[in-house]
Amino acid sequence: MKLKILLALSIATLAASSALADHAFLMPSFSNFSGVQSVVQIDAAQADNIFQFDHRPIQLDQIKVYRPDGSEAEKPQGSTSRFRSTFDLKLDAPGTWKIAALNVMVSGTAVIGGEERRVSSMRFGRRPGGPGGPAMQRPDGPPRAPGAPGEPRRQPPILLADLPADATDLKLTEIVGRTEVFVTVNAPTTQVFGGDPRGITLQPITHPTDLVSNEPAKFKFLIDGQPAAKLKVTLIAGGQRFRDSEAGIDFTTDAQGVVTIKWPAPGYYLLTASAEDNKAAEKRATVRRLSYGATLEVAAP
Repeated sequence: MKLKILLALSIATLAASSALADHAFLMPSFSNFSGVQSVVQIDAAQADNIFQFDHRPIQLDQIKVYRPDGSEAEKPQGSTSRFRSTFDLKLDAPGTWKIAALNVMVSGTAVIGGEERRVSSMRFGRRPGGPGGPAMQRPDGPPRAPGAPGEPRRQPPILLADLPADATDLKLTEIVGRTEVFVTVNAPTTQVFGGDPRGITLQPITHPTDLVSNEPAKFKFLIDGQPAAKLKVTLIAGGQRFRDSEAGIDFTTDAQGVVTIKWPAPGYYLLTASAEDNKAAEKRATVRRLSYGATLEVAAP
């Protein structure tokens, strides 16, 4: 009987774990600074519990830094460990800086020579020297060993660029994921809200580094540069692992892509948005999935 109970609890725990969302975020040490030459530390990760480091890092080569005048700064130099990437950024100009990661990829399946194969536009495999290494192995390298005796070897994904013209039953999805955080020195500026329009972007009405818990904030969302009407937006407070659930608060944008948010309390929040359409840039993909996430610090009144 005890064994059955333990087994049931284990199954329930696994089911609950698999239901958790995998969120990408960029976490700053602070969001507002006074005085040029300040330094902000940024942690970059994907995690089941937001602002905790429990899954995998965002690679440094995916991250771009934009100065207050909108120009792109040098690539961040830092370190990547098992669960996160970390780097210091010297804020040598007044105004608002944007730190962003844009991930665009295609994945799915196709039948090649009568066999269904996984397809990806990204190269898979371990980075030489660890997670921060310079390159990924090609997916057409030697297959991994079977997970258990007698289990067939699982073929690695084939690169999208190597997909033969006679492949059939293509089921490909284009994924455009954007993750951002904003840091201000002295006074907020707005030049950084632009750039690559692909997917979901944020055009603030209330500045994202000037948020106070007793003041509602307005944000405008765009998809491919156009107002994103009826877009689902979710606000998730930090400290998720101390709650029974994610406890996200859902909002929907109006016809102009605008949403008004009332903050439950001061603290750090992850503001997310997601959508799906058939406007993939990759012609062989039938679905495009879009996601957006911004880390926001809300001050007490």
